[in-house]
Amino acid sequence: GTTPEQACCASTAERLAERAWQRARQLRPQADTWLGVGCTATLVTDRPKRGEHRAFWTLWNECSMQSYSLILSKGARDRWGEEQVVARWLLNTVAEYLGLSERIEVGLLAGETVSGTSSSAAKANPWAEFLAGRWDWLCQEIDGQLRTTGATPRALLPGAFHPLHRGHLELSACVQRCWGIDVGFEISIQNVDKPELTASEVLRRMRQFVWKAPLWLTRAPTFVEKARLFRDCLMIVGADTARRLVAPRYYGDSLEQRDAALAELRQLGTRFVVGGRVDEQGQFLTGERIDVPPFVRDCFHYLDETDFRVDLSSTELRAKSC
Repeated sequence: GTTPEQACCASTAERLAERAWQRARQLRPQADTWLGVGCTATLVTDRPKRGEHRAFWTLWNECSMQSYSLILSKGARDRWGEEQVVARWLLNTVAEYLGLSERIEVGLLAGETVSGTSSSAAKANPWAEFLAGRWDWLCQEIDGQLRTTGATPRALLPGAFHPLHRGHLELSACVQRCWGIDVGFEISIQNVDKPELTASEVLRRMRQFVWKAPLWLTRAPTFVEKARLFRDCLMIVGADTARRLVAPRYYGDSLEQRDAALAELRQLGTRFVVGGRVDEQGQFLTGERIDVPPFVRDCFHYLDETDFRVDLSSTELRAKSC
């Protein structure tokens, strides 16, 4: 995800292990636990090295991190010999983690030792903690810092943001200007009718928001679920989303289920700001054209076309980029 300042160091091994853990979770989401392993080393080559020959490797799971380092005796082995020492130690530490009794003979020389440390990956990494299901939401602040506790948003603009574009940012800015309230964005990694987003895809979408706006990650695909997480929140939506929100066909064609959901949203203090969108027929759809039930009409506020109109869609942008 990033270019390391130094290729062969403990922090790079930790980052590799973390990304391996994310990849393992993506490949086998049904597993009970996952292990990521990362290793980086600088070993003998066909030209002399001024620095030490050394290796760093890390084992990473959802609640702990074990890091190891080894400095090799310079000039004592050829490349194959040094690779064998590092690979065998790596396999032995994985075997120890898995509770296996067998070990491979490593063949360390006098003065060569392996040092190791253990720490809580979850405490140090809110992202891993959120993926492990320990928190209902994860906030990425505007500077990229992550947190799983603290203040919740007063206003949210939910979406897939695949990709984030000018329309999203200008809608946020319009609400911020008109309502005098800070606006965050929200992505649910779970979707009503699509597969869960992979860890790598979530990370890619998160990076779009750094130095633009705070972002909240949830597992709340519906507005009722979002409202349960964030009470008294102003939800910012396009007119097409607002139309789906009040359409009985999205509630199993049941008016009773639709009205129950809208009533719960009202009880949870949720209000909606609706921005106009161009519909499938190329017509500009405004909030006033949406048939909102009378008992929740006061929960919906509509932006005038003169305040906000950006005829962009993520679907069109993806099609153009292909």
